[in-house]
Amino acid sequence: MLYINDYKSYKEANKKFFDVLSTNNSMVFDRFSDILKVLGYIELMHDTNKVDEDLETIFETGYFYLYGQMETVKLFYHNYFNSNYEEFSKYEVLINYYLYLEDLLDTLSDDGKLINKNVKEGIDKIIKKIDTILMEHLTYSDKMLEDINCEINSLSIKNTPLTTQEVFGMIAEELDL
Repeated sequence: MLYINDYKSYKEANKKFFDVLSTNNSMVFDRFSDILKVLGYIELMHDTNKVDEDLETIFETGYFYLYGQMETVKLFYHNYFNSNYEEFSKYEVLINYYLYLEDLLDTLSDDGKLINKNVKEGIDKIIKKIDTILMEHLTYSDKMLEDINCEINSLSIKNTPLTTQEVFGMIAEELDL
């Protein structure tokens, strides 16, 4: 089942929020550009009745991914930063990191063989650290970001599959969008 009407409703309901992010050239919004391009392409193909089973699967995956990640972004924007874009923008690097880690954790969890207790606990610890910084508007440094990278690398994640974000980048490239 293709959720085109749900997607259109979601876009309409969040138009003002998307406009705020887009108008300000938000790093967070840029993160979703390939997904939005692919979903938009499939939406146009649907309108001309040219959507096959593969495109349906891609659409559903992308829409549900966009929905979940965008709801997290909205939570940060509205609840942590009181809908103040200027404050929100100071933390976009960390918000992107948070979203990446959620995506990575979901991707690893999809194949139970790729995740173990240490990896899950390590990623959860980093996510909680970032969440605390965002919630309390604490300062952070490039050094802290380097430390997070080191923590992730120390988790020894083997054969890391592509995240949803990376897959949609490849799909957008394949479709020449």
